[in-house]
Amino acid sequence: MGLKDWLSRGPKNEGKSPGGSDILRYGGGEFDLPSVDFTEESFLPLHEQRETQYTALFGECETVYHEVLPFIPHIDVFIYKPGTRGRPFFTYITSGMSDLPMTITATGDTDLTMAELIFYADEANNDYAELLRKLAHFPHENRTWLGSGHTMSNGSPPHPMFGNSELDTFLFMPTIVEPESSEKLTVGDQRLNLLWVVPLTTRESELKLNEGISAIYTLFDRVKHPVVFSPTRKSYV
Repeated sequence: MGLKDWLSRGPKNEGKSPGGSDILRYGGGEFDLPSVDFTEESFLPLHEQRETQYTALFGECETVYHEVLPFIPHIDVFIYKPGTRGRPFFTYITSGMSDLPMTITATGDTDLTMAELIFYADEANNDYAELLRKLAHFPHENRTWLGSGHTMSNGSPPHPMFGNSELDTFLFMPTIVEPESSEKLTVGDQRLNLLWVVPLTTRESELKLNEGISAIYTLFDRVKHPVVFSPTRKSYV
């Protein structure tokens, strides 16, 4: 994709949902291959800063899902095994999404421009790492941003993320897992936000659009939604 094509990318605002959410529409190809050919050396200090902070939070990482091609930005996924710092599940976290600031289309709040994605699972599965890698490229390739309370369908129309799963929409929200939920991270001199990727069903996503993000949080509290991802879970709605 050339520079002109990249600059022309971006969402179209189609107003608000009944629950007050901005509805952004993309033109297709949101997960095309990212742009290539850049000099990675200038980003190495940022990668080192993140790795140092990740080690402090999660311990030593034994597995990194590396992005082989020179995409912009370069995204790796760090995978921490169960038992690390007493955690009974796998922790997946991206590194590289925050090399570049996202394009804030609404608030203009610079504290929201830098983010990495985090995900919890009870198994080692490269599909999860690949999913995070693609999601981390999404805001940069589409000149948009991901923030707390945002939802995004898996395609248009939405299709299952894994096999016959009912889960077809992504919710991004602050993680509730400690210590990452209580630590303030930085990249360069900017705040680094960790966004927990939570898969939803279509009906759950419609609840959020119709009644707002607080309705989802209330639902999660009521059903005691687990931190660890389950690809076979049924809709709560």
